[in-house]
Amino acid sequence: MVLQDVLRSFLVILSGLWVVSPVFGEKPSVAKPAKPPVVPTSVAVFGLGGAVSEGPGGGDLSSLLSGTAPESLRSLVSRMDRAGRDKQVAAVALLYNGPVVGSAQLEELVSAVDRLRETGKPVYLLAESMGTGGYVLASHCSHLSVVPGGELALVGLATESPYIRGLLDWLGVEPDFLTCGDFKSAGEMYMREGPSRNAAAMGDRLLDSQYRTYVDLIASGRNVDRKQVRHWIDQGPYTASRARAAGLIDAVEHRREFYDRMRRAHGQASRLLTRYGLPPRQQVDLSSPLGLIQFYSKLLQGPGRVVNRGDTIAMVYLEGTIVGGSMPISPTGGAAASSETLRKTLAVVERDKAIKAVVLRIDSPGGSALASEVILDAVRKVQANKPVIVSMGNVAASGGYYVASYADEILAQPTTITGSIGVVGGKFATTGLWDKLGIKWASRSRGANATLNGTAAVFTDDQRDRVQEQMDEIYGTFKRHVVDGRGKKLKKPIEQIAGGRVYTGRQALELGLVDRMGGQVDAIAAAAKRAGIRKYTIREYPESRGLFDSLMGTRQPDRPGPLVGRRRSRREGVRLLDRVVPLLGTLEPQRAEAIRRIVGHLERLQHERVFLLAPEIRIDDGR
Repeated sequence: MVLQDVLRSFLVILSGLWVVSPVFGEKPSVAKPAKPPVVPTSVAVFGLGGAVSEGPGGGDLSSLLSGTAPESLRSLVSRMDRAGRDKQVAAVALLYNGPVVGSAQLEELVSAVDRLRETGKPVYLLAESMGTGGYVLASHCSHLSVVPGGELALVGLATESPYIRGLLDWLGVEPDFLTCGDFKSAGEMYMREGPSRNAAAMGDRLLDSQYRTYVDLIASGRNVDRKQVRHWIDQGPYTASRARAAGLIDAVEHRREFYDRMRRAHGQASRLLTRYGLPPRQQVDLSSPLGLIQFYSKLLQGPGRVVNRGDTIAMVYLEGTIVGGSMPISPTGGAAASSETLRKTLAVVERDKAIKAVVLRIDSPGGSALASEVILDAVRKVQANKPVIVSMGNVAASGGYYVASYADEILAQPTTITGSIGVVGGKFATTGLWDKLGIKWASRSRGANATLNGTAAVFTDDQRDRVQEQMDEIYGTFKRHVVDGRGKKLKKPIEQIAGGRVYTGRQALELGLVDRMGGQVDAIAAAAKRAGIRKYTIREYPESRGLFDSLMGTRQPDRPGPLVGRRRSRREGVRLLDRVVPLLGTLEPQRAEAIRRIVGHLERLQHERVFLLAPEIRIDDGR
């Protein structure tokens, strides 16, 4: 009887298990143990030093030999943003060593630091020395250290513009330039020995705006009022210990102590990732035949092609002086934005159905009026089917603004230099230079204005009238583009905005020349929103070229013509820069570079008479 009771109880229990089992014959489910939370164990370290490029660069000889190359701004910012999302990263360390960046690029880095801190991750910065620009970035970090014996040169801002009329007179070169716009001062660099009254007043307004932006950024970064920041600046420069006592920095320590501080805060086992987000270095060994083969392979090959079928945003870079034809970017010289290269690039972007929107990144003082019109036309063709967002870099002025005028949205940084809606035209008369060399030219001509483009003499009165008439027409077209492109966004009549006036991004926003403040990240987000896409990849144009292509790239051929009476080509003519460069050897590098740029503008454009070019304004923030 007892055995039957036991059997009956067993059957009841078995039937109960049968009922609660979710699937016939399935074992009861067992809860899986929860995954342990990810514990951040790494510190992402970023070295901020050397050049930071605007766009993607192809390989050059030094980078192939050393395994290094300047990093692009977008790459650097993307790595910093990635560290903010990375659950393995507990903190970020910045090793500041005077990066070569412009003021707008500096603001992009400030925004990247702010985004990192918004994730709750501390950002540490160590510097040996820094100036005002460097401190703008450093002030937004969680903890700021300077090495013993270092200096904080927080002394404010200064601007300067070169005027080379005295040099031209000494060389025997006579400049002859005309302008459209009372504030169009680009020609003054060649015609005068100092600024006109209008140019000086405009320079003061620019400096006031830049200074205000820097003060605001430091005040927000260190959480103090503007009055305190101005007091700090007026009391500078500072030794490291004096800066610590004034509350400008948080610690005076060497790198070893700096790293120890982070390990104490985030665990002694914390890993310092000094190449966070970067690919492994690939050194080239030239001591072996195999190494030589690898070297020549890298020399000849371009970057790998990325095949992407998903939604894409194209990042198109317009960098450097705007020139006609298909002049490539020289591996040893300054950047040039060629109209033919950009026209073809934008045509590819227009046809690619995977590309849903375009960000046009402009860092250019302008250049050729004709080339600017060609590029604008290509931009508008893309815009007929896809949104185009303009992201302004350090400078997007004159021709740089011309090509941006119809964009769906224009973003700039507060310190971006833009505007300069005006025209300058002219030429150099070089007879005096040839006389100094003991060379005489015997010339003959047919036609009343056959010598208009010649360099033997300045314009005649009649020629000057004709050039001015041409410039007035181009100026009218420029203003019409701005009015049609910006429409009711303009806050003042175009005549009160144009005239060659140069603005900071902050001033341009007040006038309606730009839509809002922001950098590349903001422009990409705006492009995605207008295109209605949430997941996308970014592809950069023009695509990077290999070193071989850069060295062997075709340059625009000289205009064809009969041998007899043919105008001297650029290759045959005496390059003005060749005369100037030897004189720059003993000057400061930054000033020397400014002279190279303004002479280089005219070298690149000497086959044209009319330019949309902004004046050279060098801002010294002691970075």
